[in-house]
Amino acid sequence: MHLTQVTELTLVGLTDNPRLQALLFILFLLIYFITLVGNLGVVVLIRSSAQLQSPMYFFLSNLSLLDAYYSSCF
Repeated sequence: MHLTQVTELTLVGLTDNPRLQALLFILFLLIYFITLVGNLGVVVLIRSSAQLQSPMYFFLSNLSLLDAYYSSCF
């Protein structure tokens, strides 16, 4: 059995206009950075505040880390 490994992803059919491609790239990059800053901000806030040291906030912090990880990997 021969397995093929995919090493790159190409989005085809979104647009052929270079100006629109640049605009969409900046838009998606902005959304990505907002997601990362928001999730990592939640983690920092929970870890730095003594009032937020209950198990509920521990799991919320882990959920934010997982969301930041999935946003970066997939």
